[in-house]
Amino acid sequence: MLKTFILMPAVVNSMEFRQFMEIIVNVPNGDDVGAPSCMETLQDGKFGIRDFVYDEDNQAIFTVTEEMPFISIADTFITNARMPWDSGTEGEAVPLGAINVWKQSAGGWKIACSEYSTRA
Repeated sequence: MLKTFILMPAVVNSMEFRQFMEIIVNVPNGDDVGAPSCMETLQDGKFGIRDFVYDEDNQAIFTVTEEMPFISIADTFITNARMPWDSGTEGEAVPLGAINVWKQSAGGWKIACSEYSTRA
């Protein structure tokens, strides 16, 4: 049974498992054992990153981004709303978020392509 749990990274990296196994007490530098570490930081200048998926086979990261502050979301919805007195032609809509594909290059991770969404 314990072998099954050891194969699960989420279990091994949990504080509860490390306390139960007394790793922090009995292993030198036990606080660092199994602790996740930051490998890279991605920053989207316009939106906050909501979720991501790393595709190891293609060396790509897919991120879903969106407006984070509530007031910005409300402002975008109001700006994009169509009113009955608006003309039939569509104006330029303000994006609410984006889906980005990041590819690794010599200078780090760069956005390879983006698709912006104007509706939630």
